Amino acid sequence: MVHVGYTRSQIIAAHMQNLSVSYINSGLDCKGVLALTHHASAENACAAISDYLKFHGRRVAQAKALVETLFGMGSKEAIQLLVTTATRSKYRGVRERAESLVKELAEARGWSEETLADRSVPTGGFADDGSLALPIGEDAKPYLARLAPDLTVKLFNPVGRQVKSLPAGRDETTKSSKSLLSHAKKTLNSVRTHETARLYEAMLTSRVWSFEDWVNDLTTHPILKHLIERVIWRGLDEEGGFVTGLRLTADGQVLNEDGNDVDLSCIVKLDLAHSSNMPAGSAAAWQQHQEQHSMAALFPQVSRPWRPLNQDQRHLLRIPDFEGWFSTTHALRDIA
Repeated sequence: MVHVGYTRSQIIAAHMQNLSVSYINSGLDCKGVLALTHHASAENACAAISDYLKFHGRRVAQAKALVETLFGMGSKEAIQLLVTTATRSKYRGVRERAESLVKELAEARGWSEETLADRSVPTGGFADDGSLALPIGEDAKPYLARLAPDLTVKLFNPVGRQVKSLPAGRDETTKSSKSLLSHAKKTLNSVRTHETARLYEAMLTSRVWSFEDWVNDLTTHPILKHLIERVIWRGLDEEGGFVTGLRLTADGQVLNEDGNDVDLSCIVKLDLAHSSNMPAGSAAAWQQHQEQHSMAALFPQVSRPWRPLNQDQRHLLRIPDFEGWFSTTHALRDIA
C-alpha cells in the first residue's frame, strides 16, 4: 500500500535510510569479531570508529569495544583518537575505558600520558621538512607536495613549478600517489583540529614540557611545528621561574616580544603563555608583536581581558560582584 503523496520508490528509499543508521542493540561485553578490524587500515578504521563514537557513543558496550579496537591497532591515528576519546567523550563509561587504555599504553612505553599523545601525532606521510614525494606515471615523474606555514598543501611538478593538481592517470603509480595525497590532506585536517584543542587545554591546565621534549616532540614534527609557531610560550628555569616569553618563526628563529633573538641555553622547561601568568606589561607587548609581525594566533592568549584578584579577594570563597545578574546556564558555560 502506497501512502498518498509518496511514491513506492520514495517509501523504500526512506525505509532503507532508516535501516542504514540502525544497529542491532546487543549489550554483550564480548565483541570478538572486532578483533579482525585490528588489521584494517588506520585511515578507514579510525574514520568509521570516530563517526560511531560521535553519533552512537551512548551505546556503551559497543563504544567500549571500538575503543579497545583502537588500543589493539596501536597506530598513531588510532592512539590520537583514543586520547581524544579519553578526554572528550560525553559518556563516562566510554571515557574511563579509554583513559585506562591510554594509561596502559603510556606505562608500557615508560612515558607520561601527555608524552604518549605528543609522540603519537600522525604525520600524514610528510617528511620532517614537510615534503611528500608523489611519483606520477609509469615513469614515476617526481611530483612533490609541500606543507606551507599556514598548513595548506602546495603541489610542484618535476621542474619545481607550482601546479593546482596532480596529472590524471590510470596507472598504479598515479593512483597510489593520489590516494597518498588524499590521506595526507585528511590527516592534516584531523591533526589541526585535535592538536589545536590539546594545546589550548595545555594552556588551561598549565602543562609543562621539558626543553628536550619540546624540541624533539613538537618542533621537529612536520605538522605540529606549524601549529606551535602560532602560540606564545614561556621559557622557565629549573624551579619553574619565568625567564622569558618566546615564539618560534617559520624560518627557525626564536624571538621575544621585542623581536630580539632568545638565548635558549638558560631555558629548562616551557609552558604556554597567558595574560595571567606573564609579567606586567608583557601581554600588551605581545599583542603589539603579533600585529607588527602579522602573527596569526592559534587561539587567544594575550588578547582577552582578565581580572586579577587583590590580596583580600584571594581568601574569599565567593565573589558576589555580579550577584543579581541574569544569564542562562548554556550562555555562561559557553563563555567559561
